[in-house]
Amino acid sequence: MNLLSPNIYLYSFYKQDAEYPEKSNPIWDRTQEILDYFTSNQNLKDKLDFSSPRVLLNSEEYLVFSTQLPNIKGFVQPLTIHDSYAIWLNIGCSENMQLITQDISILPQLNPNQLLVFQETQDIDKQSLFWGQTILISAYLEDQELPNKLKELATTYLKELIGSELSCSHQGEFLSSFIFEYNSRTYHESSPHILVWLLNSKNTDSLFNKYQQKIINLLFYRHKIIKIFQNSRKIYEELEKRYRIYKTEKIFEINDSQLQNIQDKLQRIPKEALGYTYLLNGLKDSQNTIETNLYNYKTILKEIKAQDYRENLEFWEDFSENDCTFFSQQISADLNYYSPVIQLFDRAIAIIRGIVESEQAQLDEKLENTIQAVGGGIAAGISAAGIVATCYPLIEEPWGVISLRSLFHPFIASVGISVMVGIVAGLSVWWVIKKKPD
Repeated sequence: MNLLSPNIYLYSFYKQDAEYPEKSNPIWDRTQEILDYFTSNQNLKDKLDFSSPRVLLNSEEYLVFSTQLPNIKGFVQPLTIHDSYAIWLNIGCSENMQLITQDISILPQLNPNQLLVFQETQDIDKQSLFWGQTILISAYLEDQELPNKLKELATTYLKELIGSELSCSHQGEFLSSFIFEYNSRTYHESSPHILVWLLNSKNTDSLFNKYQQKIINLLFYRHKIIKIFQNSRKIYEELEKRYRIYKTEKIFEINDSQLQNIQDKLQRIPKEALGYTYLLNGLKDSQNTIETNLYNYKTILKEIKAQDYRENLEFWEDFSENDCTFFSQQISADLNYYSPVIQLFDRAIAIIRGIVESEQAQLDEKLENTIQAVGGGIAAGISAAGIVATCYPLIEEPWGVISLRSLFHPFIASVGISVMVGIVAGLSVWWVIKKKPD
């Protein structure tokens, strides 16, 4: 089987990050691996200029390279899009050449060892910077190709390039040529996104170049939206995990008869509420970020439409109208389901606060009773002390030699009586207070 002037385009997007500034961002190493296979005299990092808000090459817009494959050349263009880096890489037949017939076996040679397909790494930090990538396969149609055979042809090209089959999730037209989309609708992180574009004429190729920057931006916002939705699924899983634990451990059931139970929950519930609220806010942020990037996505489609109102954009609009609607509805459903748990936290904290305040009130009442009892005893003692004062002459009575008969000096006897009166009076007051109904 032959194909006309095949080209492979790789669009790859990575988030900028302070831990991997400028040349240390993994996107450049990833691109260099591809370059190293096809050419030995190009070092991408040495040619990057980070002094501009946009990452540009030092001397030219594209880094062009040759390969050992006949009639196959390529180029790389680094870009900055808002808070992210992007790479637009091409390997295939030069646009300036006449249409060249290639055997279909050329396709796996353009993707040796699945080099173009993103591979997950063990480095979680670097993995988190990856927004996503799209591989675009383009080839010209021969005159005898039947329209009902185009999907089969596109699937054949895909299988030859990546060595496996993917289901065709969508098909349509773009720039007057047929385009087919292959990816998993589950949007798993390791699932590749591949487009097969079967070109009708050279005019399609020129229009492709005209809208190239907008196509790059469309793909960027698409991958960013999908990645944010994927991250929201991780938040959802953590919320579901916590929700099940709360139900199993009956964290919101407060038993005021078990003081230790209350003390444990008094320490745990506020911490759990803080963590749970943080997750909910993360879900809300995901929804807001998706809406922002969806707005940017739709704006680009409007700009293309403004340049040529006849252009059919249904292929791209399917993502914004169907997929993004599903993302937004799913996150809204999650928020509606898990947000009421915050009310349970508030209720549990209020109950615990009420129990603690009640316990404190009882302690304050006991302390007040004790003070009243002691006060009563002191008052009685003072009264007795007054009696002692009237007995001052007894103090001056001479002390005799201590003996059993003279053991109780009149003064000692008077003081002892005062203390005993105070104790009896204090106990009496305490008993009366205790018997008083609450």
